[in-house]
Amino acid sequence: SMLHDIHQESAIYLMVRRLRD
Repeated sequence: SMLHDIHQESAIYLMVRRLRD
């Protein structure tokens, strides 16, 4: 993904991790 999207994708990744926990 684009560098400027890393922060947004990190937030999404963390949210998904919580859902999968």
